[in-house]
Amino acid sequence: MFMEGHAFAKRLTEDERRMVEDMTDNDVPPHNILLNLKIQNEHNVSTIDTIYEAREKYRSQMHAESMGKQGKFQNITEANCGCKLRRTCELVCFHEILVYYNTGRQIPLESIDTFWRRLEVENVVPVTRNDESAFDDEVDLLKKSYNK
Repeated sequence: MFMEGHAFAKRLTEDERRMVEDMTDNDVPPHNILLNLKIQNEHNVSTIDTIYEAREKYRSQMHAESMGKQGKFQNITEANCGCKLRRTCELVCFHEILVYYNTGRQIPLESIDTFWRRLEVENVVPVTRNDESAFDDEVDLLKKSYNK
């Protein structure tokens, strides 16, 4: 058995790794990737597990690269977001949050459904404090500002 080009048994060469990555990008099934590797090099000793591991490593690297510094997702756009929060809860969805975050702007209150903007203070349970009158004044101010 020839191990030329392999540092260890079942380890892919640089060319084989690139081939696995290209075929993974083109949604080629793992068993077909292995078959192509063996056709290219009849002495290849890779197994299906080697292919699965190489694909997983490549996908992990691609996922890590799709995230920018500090966890910012750079590849999320309106086209691939899905907008589940917008459709189901009338909340700002992920791609919109990214636009506001990356431009340093605040999320406008109007972009959130009124259900989430409403603050109810009718059934406030009294809090035992030394200065209850100051607390009541704050609640009254809140009621006035939200009843406008």
